[in-house]
Amino acid sequence: LVGVNVARQVPRPAAPEARNREVSAHDAQAILEQAREHRYEVAAWLAFGCGLRRGEVLALRWSEVDLKAGTLTVSGNVTRSSAGLQRGATKTRRGRRNVPVPPVVVQALKAHKKRQSAEQLAAGSAWEPTGLIVTTELGGLVEPRTLSRVWQRWAKDAGVADTGTHTGRHYAASTLLSQLEAEASEQ
Repeated sequence: LVGVNVARQVPRPAAPEARNREVSAHDAQAILEQAREHRYEVAAWLAFGCGLRRGEVLALRWSEVDLKAGTLTVSGNVTRSSAGLQRGATKTRRGRRNVPVPPVVVQALKAHKKRQSAEQLAAGSAWEPTGLIVTTELGGLVEPRTLSRVWQRWAKDAGVADTGTHTGRHYAASTLLSQLEAEASEQ
């Protein structure tokens, strides 16, 4: 028997260096250009404009968006488990939040709603009435990996290093912080 955990004496390996998730305004615009007219275009707008995570974008319902007030409520997350795709709670308790929606994202949501209404009409009784904003062709949950693959293609076609869908969240946070700093320095 050993009275001490000998593994505690072994130095831990260094953590891998974090990927650079920064994206410039030019790169964000280039990705949005590539996303134009794609069925998941609104996902890019929600990521860059509102800072939503991939799963939060895919779980967002029309009932959680107030286009007139320019706000939305994040209340869910789409994940894959052994049971398949599921819309569940947000990643953390603090993940449930109200988010302001910039006017340009409101416009993207309005345009998307029109396209989705046309899809719903064309699908008829095959449409799954989930109330989701980002859906499959028949109104169902979108596989998160599908959005990641589409985002990769957008980034590649835009000539931007693929840093994943989470870059939209980082971009939104960085943009907001820089705007707050600029406003503070003006006062």
